[in-house]
Amino acid sequence: MRASVNHTDQIQRIRTKLKAAQKADRKLKVFGSKYHKYRIGRPVSEREVRAFEERYSLVLPGCYRSFLTGVGNGGPSTRGSAAGPSYGIYPLGESVNDILDNPALFLNKPAIIEPDTMDETWAALNKRINDAISDKE
Repeated sequence: MRASVNHTDQIQRIRTKLKAAQKADRKLKVFGSKYHKYRIGRPVSEREVRAFEERYSLVLPGCYRSFLTGVGNGGPSTRGSAAGPSYGIYPLGESVNDILDNPALFLNKPAIIEPDTMDETWAALNKRINDAISDKE
């Protein structure tokens, strides 16, 4: 059984910040904003989240589950991404095969990047990736 954690304050903070960002960037000059326009798609049901977890034999972090069920899932941008960092936040489970050849082998592995990841750790991870991928790839 999952522990129930209330992320109501964080959800409200995200909604407030999205509105503030949309207001501050009315001309949509921030990277990606002309596509997502600071919008996020409808939230998903708890049932949809559980189906994703069962499909990939994993349990999503509570804060992400709350985001998906309380804020939204994907959006109007390229390939269905929503307002978010870089190319945005993609819909749960969509485009997974574009990122990984066999997502079921990888998605249930422990995360190696955490919010408090140090710069040195990040640099070492990038070096491993750069060493494993040729310039052509």
